Amino acid sequence: MHRFHVAHQRLVPIAVTLLAFFLPALTASHTRAQESAETLELEVPLWIAELDADEAQTRRAAEKKLIDAGPDASDYLPAILDDLSIEARERLNRVRAECAKRKSETHVETQLIRLQNAKTLGEALEAISTVSEVEFDLDSAGAAGDLTQTIQAPRSPLNFWHAVDHVLDQAKLDINFYGGDRTTLMLIARDENRPSRVESAAYVGIYRLEPTVVTARRVLRSPELSSMNLNLTIEWQPNRTP
Repeated sequence: MHRFHVAHQRLVPIAVTLLAFFLPALTASHTRAQESAETLELEVPLWIAELDADEAQTRRAAEKKLIDAGPDASDYLPAILDDLSIEARERLNRVRAECAKRKSETHVETQLIRLQNAKTLGEALEAISTVSEVEFDLDSAGAAGDLTQTIQAPRSPLNFWHAVDHVLDQAKLDINFYGGDRTTLMLIARDENRPSRVESAAYVGIYRLEPTVVTARRVLRSPELSSMNLNLTIEWQPNRTP
C-alpha cells in the first residue's frame, strides 16, 4: 500500500518539534469531543422529556435544542417511543428527519481535487489522497505502477472520480474492485482493450456512472415487444456513504 511519504534524517528534529507543538492541541481537541459526547448523552434525554412539557413554548424549545445539537444527537434518541405522547412522537420524528438530512448532506458533499502541480503518477495520487483520504494500493500494478512516470495534469479542479480516471488513463491503470477496502483502491495494469475511463463515464458529485452492456431486441412481427436493455455501473467514493 502506498501513501507516498518522503523521509529524511534532517527532517527528524523538525518533526519532533512539530509533534511537541501540535500534540497538546490534538489532545485538547480529542478531550473537547469526548466532553461534547458526554454532554449530549446527559442532555438529550432531558430535552426528550421536555417534548411532553405542559407549556407549548417549552416543547418547541426542546425540539429546537435537539435539532440544533445536530446529527451527533441522533445516537442518543430513543428507539422505543411508547412513553411519549403523539405530539412528542411527531416532534421527535421531525428531529430524526432533520438529522438524517444533515448526515446525507455531509456525506455526499463533493470535494474538488487540484492536480495542477502534479508532474508524476506519485504526485498525482498523493494529491488525490490528501483531499479525499482514499489511498492507493499499487502492489499488483507491476511496471504500470511506476510512480515516477510523468503525467499531464488538468488545469481545472476535478471531483474525486474524474481526477482518478484522468490519472489512470494516462498511466494505463485500472481498478480491481475485488481488492482494496473502504479507504483503499487497488490499482492494476489495464487490459489492452479497455476504453478510456474518462470517455466511458459520467460524473455526478461523488458518483461515477458507466454503461457496460447494451442489448437490443427487435421483434419484427410485433414491434411493440421490441426492447433495449442497458447495464450501468454506479460507483461512489469508497469512504463516503451515499
